[in-house]
Amino acid sequence: MLSNPSLTTYLCRLRSLCLTTVFSFLLPGLVFAAGALAFLVISYIPLCTQLGHAGLHLLLEFLAIFGTGHPFQGLLWLGFSFSFVAVLFDMFASFHTPQEQHER
Repeated sequence: MLSNPSLTTYLCRLRSLCLTTVFSFLLPGLVFAAGALAFLVISYIPLCTQLGHAGLHLLLEFLAIFGTGHPFQGLLWLGFSFSFVAVLFDMFASFHTPQEQHER
């Protein structure tokens, strides 16, 4: 199908970058959703109601710090920053593989 080895290499790197971007953007959202769900479940336990509500409130305050008062914007900014750093790391790691270092 693709006979040019350098084109195949670049397509593999592009696929890796796309997957890295998507998964690293979703990771903070999944972590905070799991934390919010845990605090919500804790709030239904009769002796831990205050702890669950306080934890959920602190989680939303933490996200609001990054989103200038809006927790959802904070979650988006964390997702973008995680994604940016992960893409930079993936680019660095893919261009400095041991096989390519021996070719230089």
